Formats: sequence, C-alpha cells, structure tokens
Amino acid sequence: LFAFLISIYASINLKLIKPEVELSSKERSHFDQVYIDPYAPFSHPLINQFLLGPYAPVNKSNGMDAVVMAAGVDATLVANIHNLYHLQGFRRFVFAVNNASINCPAIFDIVPQHGHKKKHYCVDHNAFYSQTEKQRLWNVSGEFERIHYGSPKSGEQSVQKSKMGWYLQQFSKLLIPTLVPDLSKKFLVIDGDIIPNRP
Repeated sequence: LFAFLISIYASINLKLIKPEVELSSKERSHFDQVYIDPYAPFSHPLINQFLLGPYAPVNKSNGMDAVVMAAGVDATLVANIHNLYHLQGFRRFVFAVNNASINCPAIFDIVPQHGHKKKHYCVDHNAFYSQTEKQRLWNVSGEFERIHYGSPKSGEQSVQKSKMGWYLQQFSKLLIPTLVPDLSKKFLVIDGDIIPNRP
C-alpha cells in the first residue's frame, strides 16, 4: 500500500509543485530545518502507571521507527511518546512539527531513549519544500486556489479556511524517507494527538 501511494504521489503530485526552473543550492537550504538528536546515548524511560493501565511495559524494541506528526509539544504528545515506547516497543522516533527551532529541542528532552546507533530526528513541516515550492503552494490566488478557498456550489460562498496545510501534512508522511536516510524499512506514521492504550 505504501509503495502504491508513493507511486501515485510521484506520478501526479510532484508534477504540481515541481519548480519551472532548476533550484539553486541556496533555494534548497530548507534542509537546515532538520534537527538531529544531540544527546549522547543514554536512557531515561520514566513510567506513568496511569498511562500504562493494566499492561506491563515492553522491554524489547520492535525494530521499527515511529514517525510522529505534531503541531508542537503538549501533554497529549508526551502521552503519545510514552505509550509508543512502553506499550508498543518503539525506540527510535522521527517528528515533524511546526516551528522546529522551538519545538525540536523540547521534544528531544522528553523522548525516553537516545540511541547508540540511530539518532532521533525532528523536522519542520516546511522542510520538505523549497522556498520556490512554498511560494507556489501558498499563493491563494494561484494554481491551487480551489484548495485554499474550496469549490463552492451554485449560490454558496467559498470555503474560507484553507485546506493546504492538511494536504501538505499528508504528503509529508510520504516524504519522510527523503529527509531521514536511515529510516527503518517498515515504520509507523501516527499523529501526535493519538494515544495508543494497549500493546
């Protein structure tokens, strides 16, 4: 299924945001919005019995990476990370957030383990797109106007709340491997406001 979605994205959507001119290295500087866990290997897996419920914590890694999509750090994200680690066996995390320069350092402080081999990653939602691409995507009167304002029925007003951010988040889930070269072959993508509650 993942390969199928990638093929659809590559064949249709990449054409929509492909710049008309080749991007310079300066324009491709959006990769500086990728943050890598700065801590030396160590573990501080704090356990909250209320979040665990009746289940015992999992002591063995499941071998998969967890990709967590979140706006920023809040109590729900903390519970999400806690249970992915203790109930699901995830040991390596990749985060996609807003305002990465602020949120990524805070996230690295709350992840339970800092790996010996694979560092945690934290990226800005905008890190997947160059400045040229972002200008095209967020031009509300440009080629993606219907995504920003909707396609109203006869006699109705346009939708004023843009859906572009939601669409880009879905594409970001598919583009994560382009920014994290050592991502596990199989990985979980989950929103930060979802809290798994059983093994």
